[in-house]
Amino acid sequence: MGEFGRTQASLADAVGKSRSHVANTMRLLSLPAPVRRQLDGGELSAGHARALLAAADPAALAAEVVRRGLNVRATERLVQRRAETLGAARRPPRDANTLALERELGAVLGLRVTLEQKSAADR
Repeated sequence: MGEFGRTQASLADAVGKSRSHVANTMRLLSLPAPVRRQLDGGELSAGHARALLAAADPAALAAEVVRRGLNVRATERLVQRRAETLGAARRPPRDANTLALERELGAVLGLRVTLEQKSAADR
């Protein structure tokens, strides 16, 4: 696109695809080379590859997906579970007072409430 001064829309018109198809295909280029090779070789579908875009370690998960023969939906669930596991491991333990305040606010508002402390870098 850069070499020929094309936008996603003009490229889509030129190749007879939708702009969203071009955008999704271009996103796959950000995957590690081993995962792109698995995609090129037919071991993974584009759906599998799109799900792996959100993974912290797409190459390791791609190998697991191929080894276990997972479908796209199962791959999406695997990526989500791994992200939740990593996120939980990075979070500090929750303070009992904060949990109590969340419950009280949730009861008053009728909503699920989660309070998160911002780090100095986030302020």
